Amino acid sequence: MDIDLESIWKTPPNELTEEEQSIVSSFLFAGIMMDKWVFTPFGHFFHVVRPISFTAFRFYQNINNLAALFLMHHNPGAELFTPPSYCSLTAIGMELTAKEKLSVNKQKMPKNISFERIMEAITPELELRYYEEMLRFELVTDVVSLRATLQKDENLWKEAELSTENLLHDFCCDIFAAFAMEDTREYVLSIPDDNGFPMEYAPAASKRAINKTDGLTLGDLPLHIGDVWTLTPPSGKAGALTIEVLEKKASNPYLMYPRIRRQSEKITEMEQIDEIY
Repeated sequence: MDIDLESIWKTPPNELTEEEQSIVSSFLFAGIMMDKWVFTPFGHFFHVVRPISFTAFRFYQNINNLAALFLMHHNPGAELFTPPSYCSLTAIGMELTAKEKLSVNKQKMPKNISFERIMEAITPELELRYYEEMLRFELVTDVVSLRATLQKDENLWKEAELSTENLLHDFCCDIFAAFAMEDTREYVLSIPDDNGFPMEYAPAASKRAINKTDGLTLGDLPLHIGDVWTLTPPSGKAGALTIEVLEKKASNPYLMYPRIRRQSEKITEMEQIDEIY
């Protein structure tokens, strides 16, 4: 292919060109495919090869990501599989390939690794895990559960849990993105105040409402169970969403927010991707 991969690996991610990013993405995808269809079956089931991975496993992040993928019926391959850092033949593999001429052009694992070298590799990751575990239980915030429904079709809905510290503008953009309106940045959010009077909010650059969402969080709003909000894009009622406040509670330190907790069967069917892996 005449591609110098070594120079690409050594380039910081934010300095990669669009072409180099495409190359990295293609190789990572190829690695996932190889792990799923070659290394995993021949390693863990047939015991022909011994794949070894030096990539740290982020347990809570992976479990949360998998939960979302299973909920939306999306392919979990990217979370479950990753190319190994090293692979060697087992005794079975050596017996099966005894009559084959194998290439010697491969990286050799050191026969001995000192305890100091092992700790040198593990310690930074351990320190990061301890720090994350401390934050997980110290930064407990309130969480609000919301149900967003497309007004023109009540069979298209999602229920989400979000931290009350979630920025209000980001929340509006994310809700639109969840309903396939990713490029929507202009909107009007109508919310009843403590007296039931509708208060309208819009982005900072918008002239559609006096109140602005920028700088506000969900926690700054009157979050009353049963309240119904309206989120309207520039296209009007065609993409308008009804948002109902369902619940407010303390966050779970083992869950990552925002998160989709339920969605309609119709929207799940529409979101299913025709994936080759």
